[in-house]
Amino acid sequence: MSRRALVVLFLTVFIDLLGFGIVIPLLPVYADQLQASDLAIGLLLASFSFMQFLFAPVWGRLSDRIGRRPILLMGLASSCIFYGVFALASHEASLTLMFLARIGGGVAGATIPTAQAYIADVTEPEARAGRMALLGMAFGLGFTFGPLVGAGTVGWVRSGHLPVGPGLAASLLSGFAFLIGLAWLPEPPQRRQTAATVARERFAWSVLWSSQVARSVRWLVLCSFLVTLAFANFETTLSRYVKDVFGVGYRELFLLFAAVGFTLAVAQGVIVRPLVRRIHELPMIAIGCVLLIVGLTGLAAAASTGKWLYLIVPTVLTVTGYAALPPSLQALMSRRSSEQVQGTVLGIGQSASAMARILGPVVGNLLYAVNPAHNLPYTSGAVIAAVVLLLSTTLGRS
Repeated sequence: MSRRALVVLFLTVFIDLLGFGIVIPLLPVYADQLQASDLAIGLLLASFSFMQFLFAPVWGRLSDRIGRRPILLMGLASSCIFYGVFALASHEASLTLMFLARIGGGVAGATIPTAQAYIADVTEPEARAGRMALLGMAFGLGFTFGPLVGAGTVGWVRSGHLPVGPGLAASLLSGFAFLIGLAWLPEPPQRRQTAATVARERFAWSVLWSSQVARSVRWLVLCSFLVTLAFANFETTLSRYVKDVFGVGYRELFLLFAAVGFTLAVAQGVIVRPLVRRIHELPMIAIGCVLLIVGLTGLAAAASTGKWLYLIVPTVLTVTGYAALPPSLQALMSRRSSEQVQGTVLGIGQSASAMARILGPVVGNLLYAVNPAHNLPYTSGAVIAAVVLLLSTTLGRS
């Protein structure tokens, strides 16, 4: 049962994430065309992550009680509905509906940890790491092919103020994923841990000051927050930067985001995964930071050229550098904590990253308007990466 269940789970997550990959490049551009303020654009982008931050533990605890399958199906059905709301928001040129679509989408998308729990339920402990990577692969592939689907659906519906086709396509894909899950996704065995235990492990921040955790773990959590903040500045302003500074159309925008997703998938699956087995985490963190600094600096400098093709190499370097950082930071957190508190520490690291994904869109879009070149989010991101590089030099001594 486990192999079949994993294949179906991968398909449902991948198809649903195709919808995410279709919509995410459009959000800043659509909001900008609706004359939203820079703060409103940042809040629109942050609302999805904020809802995930709030609801991921709720769905996780509920799935412990009533089962994984009902929660996953609920998430897919809700995604179908709220991508439909996004299509309606595009047709009506309504910023209010767009906020509703993203808030509801964040609640629906908060079921990813339940998918991770599903994998843990049907997989032996020694095989879990490899199978957990399936979800990472689904993310990368969804973010690669989603923009390509979006590029092909821009002209589907020509009535209304903004292209409606991408939102419709995302809704249909999530509906299809729901039907696959309804037909073929079985319910796995229940987890042995109670919801109360999971809740205590996930939010016990005081463990960072216990004797079971090395002092450097606190710095690792800070580094995790900072690198995610720098990357969130980049990914939530890139659409506006490409359209405002380089004047590209929707299809070129989708292609650039497809390149981002492809680079992320290749970097995580082909480059980072083999290297991290041979190179210690600290050198990998340094390499990731250097690539992030060079990439973000190149993105900032590209504004002076006015040619969007000059964005490709810096974007690849930025995405590759970021791909090396979270796995290395998480591995170090785990290695420098006792077995009794590893889950808690990794949960804290995830919470710190979630907070950065909430703050990043707001900070990045406010910085975006500071100068006419609109490149301050990338300059500031390079500075943040340099701070993490400096912090990483102290991690080996603590």
